[in-house]
Amino acid sequence: MTDEEMFNAQARIGNAILSKVNATQQTGDVVTAMNTLYERIVSSGNTLLLLHSTAKHEWTCDAVSILRTIYDTSLQALYIFHDPQQRNDLAR
Repeated sequence: MTDEEMFNAQARIGNAILSKVNATQQTGDVVTAMNTLYERIVSSGNTLLLLHSTAKHEWTCDAVSILRTIYDTSLQALYIFHDPQQRNDLAR
């Protein structure tokens, strides 16, 4: 699998999951926070795909910054879920 095929596959999967999550129309602070964080991850992935396919400059440093954003966003989601007793407070 080439890099482009991998990026496209990941983008399709992420966008499909995001569409399904948004279609549930669930509410609450935790759901809102998770939707926001997941949208950030998917948007970052889409930006990586765009950079890979259109950049006319060396973009690896930009990609590393975007990957750092994805990593940080994942940590924020894990932090919200680490304590079931405080999830709503942490999500707010």
